[in-house]
Amino acid sequence: MRALIVNIVTLISVILSLWYSRANPRILIFAFLMVMLIRIVLIQLMLVLYRKYTSEAVRDFLQKIVQTSPPGPPPQGMYDTHTGKEVGFGGSMLVLGSLVLFTFFLTHVNAEKELDFQFPVFLYEMKWALWIFLIYELKDLIWKGIIIDFNLPAEKNFAYNAAEIVLLAVAVLLGSILAAFLQTSGNNVYTWVMLASLLAIKHISELVKGRT
Repeated sequence: MRALIVNIVTLISVILSLWYSRANPRILIFAFLMVMLIRIVLIQLMLVLYRKYTSEAVRDFLQKIVQTSPPGPPPQGMYDTHTGKEVGFGGSMLVLGSLVLFTFFLTHVNAEKELDFQFPVFLYEMKWALWIFLIYELKDLIWKGIIIDFNLPAEKNFAYNAAEIVLLAVAVLLGSILAAFLQTSGNNVYTWVMLASLLAIKHISELVKGRT
């Protein structure tokens, strides 16, 4: 029940933000990208802080804002085909960075199939994307949406959180491709419908997993 309530409140907050901003619906895609990038950064940062500082106050605080009892053994993460090792922080950021660039170009294609980028518009959209990101991040920190086992290396902790990151990556990728297609055809209404579907998929998947 708590997971349902939290997801409903979060969903309503995001929808109201999208409506009030009057911005291009691609801001939701930007927000998803921020969630993925910051999730990796936060995991790495928390592990460093936990291992660097022996202060019980610091460690207790970190343990209180994450889920420290992972559901079973860590799943298999991404592997570097050259080294055969699991992808760490640098590799994860490289993959997500490539996704950011790919998404940027796809979401800025206009009906003439040209790159349509206006810096003031971009700043306005990023402001609202950041706001939506903060809504999701606040939810994850308050209701322990991040899984970290401080006794395991970063690669294993990335794997614990990989399911949501992969889901968001797929949503972002599909959303960007569809947004590019719909924007080039001028179907802005359908773009909103498509992004609303991606939003629903994210929240339904969290409810199915029993997460907040």
